Order: sequence, then structure tokens, then C-alpha cells
Amino acid sequence: MTTLNKKINNMKTAVEWLVEQITDGTIPAREAIQQAKEMEKEQIFDSFNAGYINSLERKYKTTEQYYDKTFKSEIKWRNIH
Repeated sequence: MTTLNKKINNMKTAVEWLVEQITDGTIPAREAIQQAKEMEKEQIFDSFNAGYINSLERKYKTTEQYYDKTFKSEIKWRNIH
């Protein structure tokens, strides 16, 4: 896992992160889109690996539990004009 996408509690999805970056104007949109694509790829890999490990350990009973623990976010969506 790269420093771009460190695993932390309540990690943002790539889409949530992208919306935040574009809305706040933190970095140029093209750069944010590229980084979000990289994050999404990593998140897919991480999800696959977590699913495999979960199949051995039975940590989560449903995909909903995995999603809530990994990506649940309290982002309040703003109108983007």
C-alpha cells in the first residue's frame, strides 16, 4: 500500500476523496482524477485481499459489514455548481 492510500479507520472511497479535492480546489482536477484512479485500483486490490483473508478468518459476515468498517464516511455532500 502506498502513502497515497494509507489504511486508516473510516477510510474515504476514491470518489469521496475526489469530490473533496475538486470541491476544495486543493489540487488541479486532472491531478486529482489521476490520483483517484490510483486509489480506486488500490482499494479494489485491498478489497480482494481482505475478502480472501476474511474467507479464512470469518472476520466479517457480510460485505456490508466490511464496507461500513472500511469506508463508512460522514461526508456531508455539498451542492457543486
